[in-house]
Amino acid sequence: MKQGGIEQRRRSRCIVFGDDRLGVRSQRPSGFSRFRDLLLRRLFMERFVGPDNRVGGTRNRATRGWNAKAAGHAEEQGQQQGCGSQSHLERVWHVDRVKWSLMLLAAILFLGILTMWVPARWGLSAFQIAVFALAAVRIVQRKHVAVHPTIVLLGVAVVWGLLQALAGWTVDRFKTLNEVLNWTTYLAVFTLALDLGRDRRRRERFLNAVLWFETALAAISMLTVFSSPPGIVFWIFHAGSDQRTLGPFVYYNQYAAFIEAVLPIALVGAILDQKRRVLYSVMGALLLASVVAGGSRAGTILCLAEVVAIPLVALAQGIASRRGAGRVLLASVGTLAILGAVAGWDVIWKRLQEPNPYAVRKDFLLSSLEMVRDRPLTGFGLGTWSEVYPGFARFDDGLFANQAHSDWAQWAAEGGIPFFLLMAAVVSGVIRPAFRSLWGLGLLAVFVHCLIDYPMQQRPALASFFFALLGILTACEGRAASE
Repeated sequence: MKQGGIEQRRRSRCIVFGDDRLGVRSQRPSGFSRFRDLLLRRLFMERFVGPDNRVGGTRNRATRGWNAKAAGHAEEQGQQQGCGSQSHLERVWHVDRVKWSLMLLAAILFLGILTMWVPARWGLSAFQIAVFALAAVRIVQRKHVAVHPTIVLLGVAVVWGLLQALAGWTVDRFKTLNEVLNWTTYLAVFTLALDLGRDRRRRERFLNAVLWFETALAAISMLTVFSSPPGIVFWIFHAGSDQRTLGPFVYYNQYAAFIEAVLPIALVGAILDQKRRVLYSVMGALLLASVVAGGSRAGTILCLAEVVAIPLVALAQGIASRRGAGRVLLASVGTLAILGAVAGWDVIWKRLQEPNPYAVRKDFLLSSLEMVRDRPLTGFGLGTWSEVYPGFARFDDGLFANQAHSDWAQWAAEGGIPFFLLMAAVVSGVIRPAFRSLWGLGLLAVFVHCLIDYPMQQRPALASFFFALLGILTACEGRAASE
């Protein structure tokens, strides 16, 4: 009976990993066939589309393009009431468009991650234009935008930056307006993910695509960190830095936060999908081993905490049995030990042995708190911390301080206490969904990392990636509540 209860709880989760997880394998057309049909519809506007073999189409005009897909879907449903209506055909076409729109959002996010190292402006501009274009198309399709509390909070964040620029509260209007553009991008990405991710299967495809993308990038990052010269991205491109690179990342702590957000997806997959438990365990260990190779202290600690905490939370919620949770934990730790030996533990061990490793961050934090005391309500303007810091610096080592090394302190210094409270409200709204879904705990780990570093600063494409996952997580909770 207990095992049956666990199986029932598994079926009720917000995320599952494939239709065949519980022994039900659906017969679907190949990905190439779907891509072929979509490409032909887009390029030739159904004028030259051939027969759709998947639904028994002919060359008659009535069975071309999306009509063929909808008609075939109606045949599959048999003679059920309402399946042959025009409204039903339109819904089928709508679902198909939404599915591809979410995967297009994933592709935009992936390209943004791969090009975020580019020192020139064109990389970020291309990413933002793609996001805004997709958002505009989605608004035209829906003709309205669903209102969610987090959307309101992010909208207020954008308005707050505009108010700082217009009221003269900022010390650098150009930088604040540029940061307003970034926050508008975060708002658009979150809204798109929330709107497009309401369907469970679409969320599955999106999260699986994210997991495979990060796994491939982790493998490449482990190669580049040992073989690519400092400041060289993918062995070819100059990133304008003298730091070791991890794939497209020039800062190891931002890479660690990137892995923290997705590592739980692999761990949850190992818990829920018994057939692919070894595969997901290896993927999770590879992700964690790449963080160890990068040398991030906080990232390594948080990732190890995820490996231990997620099986325990799954056990406490009745999602996994003791044996299942133990197997996942044992497989993850064992694989990590092997891959960690390959990557080498010496770099992270030496960094952990450093005396007073956070002394500089402590001084940055105290200086940021002085900024907050000076302008508690208005702040100095979004994006202006580096300009204001010299007037509050507690020491001068001749180096340029680009960030506060604490996103929370920097949000309070730049936006004042109101902006700090806005972000606290955003995070508090995802605590419950994070525990319900399990994989959302990775986003909470990112915001914990924000206490001692700046994953949300400097790289808008990376921050957009986090807000997209936040939107998917919120959509998962909203769907579960409605059910």
